[in-house]
Amino acid sequence: MKANSRFVVTAAIAGLLAFVGDFLVTFVLGLFYPNYSHLKLVMSELGTYQSPVATWVSIWWMIFGILLVVFALGFQAVFARGKKAAVVVTVLIVLVGLGAGIGAGIFPMEPRGAENTLAGKLHGIFAGIGFLAVSFVPLAMLILFSRTRSPGFVGLSAAIFAVGILFFVLFIASEDTSTATGILSYPGLWQRLFLLNHYVYLSVFSIIMIRSSRRSASNG
Repeated sequence: MKANSRFVVTAAIAGLLAFVGDFLVTFVLGLFYPNYSHLKLVMSELGTYQSPVATWVSIWWMIFGILLVVFALGFQAVFARGKKAAVVVTVLIVLVGLGAGIGAGIFPMEPRGAENTLAGKLHGIFAGIGFLAVSFVPLAMLILFSRTRSPGFVGLSAAIFAVGILFFVLFIASEDTSTATGILSYPGLWQRLFLLNHYVYLSVFSIIMIRSSRRSASNG
């Protein structure tokens, strides 16, 4: 296998580790946080100064960010040759890694009800950049595949984008837990469904990257 192919496979695996790990690691760490609810509390609650696992989750988020940046570089090597929409996707994935990963890991969120410090504000900014960036990945992909005449991926990208917007709206609407009722009392659930929607979608491209590299290696 050529060096470039090995890197693409490594990047694809890095992406899969990031997507699976963000759920697995936070779930396991949540077990060590008394009374933590994955349905009612967002992931960032695991990183507040009141959390017994704050250090570990911060470390994970920084690892997550690095894995995503590596994945983005591998994605660029496979998809972004002469395609502006694919370059935009690469930049968006990097922003997710730098924002929701490294930035959010360095600057923890303040506990609910506590005064919002500079670190808490920066956490919100970085996490917000990451969430917005991943929201627009399927839209940029839709543009890419419409130009390459791939109707199957156009439909998939449109569906992922629409479902992502729905979960994002529900997540934002449920953030004020003091007045939320019913389905809007589960911000943790909507945040995780929002991320799951996009992680599964991006995992598809990780698999495509691995297959593409294997074909390239066999042809070479």
